[in-house]
Amino acid sequence: MSYCIKCGKPNTGTARFCTTCGATLTGKSQTTGSAESPTGKKPEQGNKIKWIIIGGLAVLLTTAVAYYIFILSTIKTDTTVAPAPSVRVSDRVPLKPAIQETEVTLSQSEVDIISRKIYEFYDYEAKEDIPNLFSYYQFPLDRYYQLYNVSYDKLHKMMIEAFKGKLYYHNIKINWNYSTVQKLSTGGFKVLLSAIYTYASESNDDRKSKNIHLVILMNNNYKITSIYSD
Repeated sequence: MSYCIKCGKPNTGTARFCTTCGATLTGKSQTTGSAESPTGKKPEQGNKIKWIIIGGLAVLLTTAVAYYIFILSTIKTDTTVAPAPSVRVSDRVPLKPAIQETEVTLSQSEVDIISRKIYEFYDYEAKEDIPNLFSYYQFPLDRYYQLYNVSYDKLHKMMIEAFKGKLYYHNIKINWNYSTVQKLSTGGFKVLLSAIYTYASESNDDRKSKNIHLVILMNNNYKITSIYSD
């Protein structure tokens, strides 16, 4: 039902002219109720749906932000500093200085260097690392146990035979509390080493231990020039 904008009388929805005053109804007209949109929905209904959707999206967005903040607040930042890789700990302590000749002074740095060299030397021997072991010698050796003027090749052969043939297990544990170092007036150093030597033959794995005392002579470059039993 449409109403004439001139006289206000009602007319049918299909009328082109007002049945009362004859005015043309093709212009602006008033209608009863609310006009429908092209989609068939009333404007008020469309607005309600639009605001419902906007409101729903706002709620979802607010919920998502709140959840994200909650998750971040529950995550604890680990500020603990990871421990540094552990260094191989040894039982090495500085050798005790022996009674020195009056005109010779043994410094603490020399004691520390020689103690480290002795420890490394026997560590390589325990590992049967002959190339590194031999780097601590000054060839030819003046003495090696009961041998004199031992060359590199001869000592290398002896080591190979001992490690690969005669000995199944061998280890030297140094007693640092009873080992000393002395600086010589003629040059170099003299180490009196007390140790426990543990060994087993290849044919018999029964390990045996004995106390040993070694004399180790070193030159000014901390190279071993002689080693023998005391």
